[in-house]
Amino acid sequence: MRVIQIDAIDAQALERRLSSSADVLAAQPEPARNRPVWDGRMDELGSRHKTAVLTRVAPDGFPISARVPVTPRRETKRIRIGQMPEMMAAEPGRACVVAHEHHPDFKWQLNFQVRGDLVEDEPGWALAPDKVIGGFELPPGGFKRWRVNARKMMRMRKFGSRELARRRAAAG
Repeated sequence: MRVIQIDAIDAQALERRLSSSADVLAAQPEPARNRPVWDGRMDELGSRHKTAVLTRVAPDGFPISARVPVTPRRETKRIRIGQMPEMMAAEPGRACVVAHEHHPDFKWQLNFQVRGDLVEDEPGWALAPDKVIGGFELPPGGFKRWRVNARKMMRMRKFGSRELARRRAAAG
């Protein structure tokens, strides 16, 4: 499903955003063909994370996302896409898969993102990953949260201190 903010001022842009994937207005980004990478979290795709969100650039130039079944293939360093959504062009190009889970009241959340090339292989489509990005995770339990995020917190604190110092120097 695609969520679109309706803007009455630019009806033509809205019409373009609602166009079908057959109406090619913008070319897909070419596959980067980078060296494939693998991360242990990707092994949880298909078991812990039965589905993931596949995102790519739609023909209108805006991102388009759909939840798809996924299966990791460590031996080939590919993430198999169970079925390409009808609303998404089935053609090679850059894509992203996001796996996440959370408490119903968002008391905790776990997520990660895998970027790479959407490629056609023998049984269908797959993502050839070239970058894994850990999300902002809040695992259940206070100590676990601290352990998972301690490095990020220190890095953000250091960045924040430098930024404040830069602003003070510029103002003063």
